Amino acid sequence: EINTNDEGNRFYWQKLNANGTKNGSNVLLEDLLPLGGIEYYGAQVIADGNGGLYYTIVATNQNDDSKVKLYLQRISNSGTKQFNATNWGLEIDATAGALVGEGASSYWNAPISMVLDGSGGVVLSWGDTRNGNAGLYAQRYNSSGTKLWNTGDIEVIRGPINGFYGSNIKVDASNNFSFLLQKNFGNSNAPIYLQKISGSGVLVYPAQGILVSSRAADKYEIEQLMFSDKVVAVCNSYDELSGKY
Repeated sequence: EINTNDEGNRFYWQKLNANGTKNGSNVLLEDLLPLGGIEYYGAQVIADGNGGLYYTIVATNQNDDSKVKLYLQRISNSGTKQFNATNWGLEIDATAGALVGEGASSYWNAPISMVLDGSGGVVLSWGDTRNGNAGLYAQRYNSSGTKLWNTGDIEVIRGPINGFYGSNIKVDASNNFSFLLQKNFGNSNAPIYLQKISGSGVLVYPAQGILVSSRAADKYEIEQLMFSDKVVAVCNSYDELSGKY
């Protein structure tokens, strides 16, 4: 649970029984108060498969867009933090450029996605500007917080400076990770691409991925990836001019 107010964000842990009743008291995990012009936001939470969870925190600097940072934390099933490299866990993009989101302005809403890797760890993707342009990058961590892929991270797809509208990750039965993402070139140009990375961190598709759809940004948005014997991208289509799906 993430509670937001004018003074910051507070991130709580609460276990529930199968019937919806509380199991124990809630625990304050993070008191994300603004500090020195930096505001902190809880970005995404997923279960870790062992009764705990992984979550990300974005630190936005209101005075310097080049200092927007992303952190990863893991909580055990007893509510204890596992990553202690900083006050907020692992600094994911310590040597990278600033995170980017929609229109290169909604930084804390950058396309951050996570999925369990099937071995107790997690695969994380995010957009940043380390190469002078926006790119979607990914890294795999084990349950102890150790990087399992290239220490410089994997460039999933190079993107426009405006960044991305969103992204999605799924893992298949062969332990490959598929990334569906929507680039942002402006309202009239926001194509959707698909990329796949093997469990060992090698690109499966061409460097710029596979074009899924080139329709305009105001026509659709990413919803999900599904797997059967093939990868299927599912998009929600909406035409603002006609008001029809």
